[in-house]
Amino acid sequence: MESETFRSRLAQGLAVLTAVIAAVAFVTFVTEEGLTAVLTTLAPVTLAGVLGWAVFWKPRAEVSEDGITIVNVWRTIHVPWRRFKQADSKWALAVTTTEGRTFTSWAVPAGSGFGARMAPNRQQHGGWAPTERKLGSTGTAEAAALAIAERVRELPKPDGAGAPVTTTVNTRLLAVLAGLAVLSVLSVTLP
Repeated sequence: MESETFRSRLAQGLAVLTAVIAAVAFVTFVTEEGLTAVLTTLAPVTLAGVLGWAVFWKPRAEVSEDGITIVNVWRTIHVPWRRFKQADSKWALAVTTTEGRTFTSWAVPAGSGFGARMAPNRQQHGGWAPTERKLGSTGTAEAAALAIAERVRELPKPDGAGAPVTTTVNTRLLAVLAGLAVLSVLSVTLP
């Protein structure tokens, strides 16, 4: 079975909007101030674009054959299926492990009531079939929880402890953001 990725469509739109605003700001500064503006504006504008990507586009939840991977700005968490206990979609996708630890993917929020009312219901043989209904969005916690439930149903029964839950700090991204922040401060403050 293929890997499924879940992220908020609104956040993706905000990432694109951030990049467009950063690009327009850069072009405007260079047009009005000349090529010397490249030195003072490139780092701050790049920081805005990378920060928009890091906060709005990069965070996601992935459901695969190996387990559930939650990618947030600061860290990435991988929960193997043998360590998975339950998924909750009350406010956002929350995955609880067999050790009782809960990890939340703020990038996959719960769907709104308006969105739920606007989603078309499918009928099967003249009757409602909510258990057969596949959520249309890949940006809500409910859709992610449904994909997790479907995947868990297909798994063989566990016969051992399996791989541990891994948490990795996103050091490369954080280093790029810190470096751009330092360059931004220097480009604006130095003559």
